[in-house]
Parts: sequence; C-alpha cells; structure tokens
Amino acid sequence: METKRCIQLLHLTLVIIFSGKTMVGAGDIIGGKGGWSTNCTAVKTGTWINTFRPPAGSPRATHLQLPRVTWEHLKQLLQTAKGRLDQVKRSMEPLEMIDCAAIFRRSNGTAKSGVYTIRPAVPTRPVPAYCRMEGRQGWTVLQRRQDGSVDFFRTWAEYKRGFGNLTTEFWLGNDNIHMLTNQARYKLRVDLETWDGEAIYALYRTFSVSDEASSYKLTVGNHSGTADNALWFNGGNTFVTYDRDTPIGRARMFRSAGWLDQSYFPSLNGVYYTPQTVPTKTGMLLDTIRWHRRKGTRHYPLLKFVEMRIAPEGT
Repeated sequence: METKRCIQLLHLTLVIIFSGKTMVGAGDIIGGKGGWSTNCTAVKTGTWINTFRPPAGSPRATHLQLPRVTWEHLKQLLQTAKGRLDQVKRSMEPLEMIDCAAIFRRSNGTAKSGVYTIRPAVPTRPVPAYCRMEGRQGWTVLQRRQDGSVDFFRTWAEYKRGFGNLTTEFWLGNDNIHMLTNQARYKLRVDLETWDGEAIYALYRTFSVSDEASSYKLTVGNHSGTADNALWFNGGNTFVTYDRDTPIGRARMFRSAGWLDQSYFPSLNGVYYTPQTVPTKTGMLLDTIRWHRRKGTRHYPLLKFVEMRIAPEGT
C-alpha cells in the first residue's frame, strides 16, 4: 500500500511540474493530510526519478532531461502557489463588497439588515455601514434620525468623516458618500415618519455627491414616491456646516447642516424634537427636522424618523 501511494504521489508531482499548473488541494495530498504518507524515501532523497518507471509500451521522451526535485523544494513551490492564490482572493474580495447591494447579491438574498463592512471601489478601504436589506435588494444607509440620541449640529470636519452610532443615529461621512455615489450610478430613497403615524418616502433615480474640493456638491433628479420633491430645492447646492456656512448663515439659523438653500426645507439634520420637547410658544420652527409642508397646509409635520439610503440605479 505504501509503495502504491508513493507511486501516486510521484505521478502527481510530475503532473504539477510538467503542466506548469497549481492543483488546488495538492498541498493537502502531498503534505500528509487525508491519509497520505510523506515517508516516501525516494521523494525525500530526490532519487524518485530513478524509481519512477512508465508503464510498458509507453512512449519515451528520451530527448527531455528530467529535473531533480527534492521534497523540500516541492513543498516550497506549493506554499508559494497557495500564497498567490490567497492574494488573488484578497484582491477580489473588496470589489465584491463595494456596497450593501453587493453583499445582498453575494448572499443570494439571504443577508439580514445590520452593520457590515463595505469597501468602496476607490480607494479600497473598509467602511463600516448599516445595510438595510429590504424589497429584495440591499440599501446602504447614509443617515438616520430616530431618537435624538446624537447631536447633528456639527463641524465640517465631523461631517466629512462621519459620526454617530450605526445602529441608532448617524451620518456616514461626506467622503464615504462621495466614494460610494461615484463608483456607479445610484438612486436615493428618503423614508420619513411623523409622530402621528404617517409614513411616506421620496425616491430619486439619480443621486451623487462630488468631492471635498467641490464642497460635496449635490446632484439629484427624477423624483417619485409618496413624499413631495423637497430635494428639488437642493439640487446643485454645495454642503454647508455652521463653520463653513452660506453667506446668510443658513446652517447656524437652522442649527443644521446639508445642502441648504434659501427655503426653509428640507433640513434633515436639524434638531430632533418630540411632542414633549417641541417649543409651544413659537411660530414656525426654524431649527427642527423638516422635509416639506404637509399637502394642503402650510404646516411642516414634526418628524419622528428619517432615513437616507442608496442602492445601484438598476436594482
């Protein structure tokens, strides 16, 4: 039995050497796993060429000089091949995980909503993100407001890198949003819920944000959904914060940040008010979270939940 295994091992070695190919699993076979023995004296001493004899009647390539390969040399070749295979796998993985939609596809639609690590195509660095797996696709969430636990009246640098808690309230970061929305064509969905139970949404088939050198300029278009087209007022605007504000100080006035225009809406990064904390002796609240006036009224409903999320345009 040992002789038979040695012959099979030597034959496998010849295939690897003369085919120029790496056989996946060969390391396990030759390395002694799965019941294979490495106590082949001919292999260890490098004299296996003299031991191996082709079957009778086989053609002989007498013009070829067979190399002398030791067992240690063969192990080194296999380790090198394995290292290269692992490197290829690592280089491919980031491209498969560029957003939450890719994670959803990779899981064959079984992935659940939660925090994942994505790697936007340029640069390929890890970015923790909340993925909402809903409607048979994966959405990368850019922003969420739900309980007032995070202060959104922040500086340019904080909005640039992102802040908050991915499981509650957060801003993913303008640099990350730029990288995501410029690696492919993306759509944006904005979900809104009022304190009196109305749930509406706005869908934009085009959404992208430029780089910091262009002050994260917003491109948006092709609106649909049950919520009004509030972002129509923001298209083409640059991002502002209280320390890099508009000439008339919109970010400071609204205690907010974003692609703020001359109108009072939308302002999704304003102060999170509840029915218990909202001021009662004021007229129009300038600093509250706003999307659009309620249809048929001049009233801005108090918002309980806001979420901005993106997915590839074709999904």
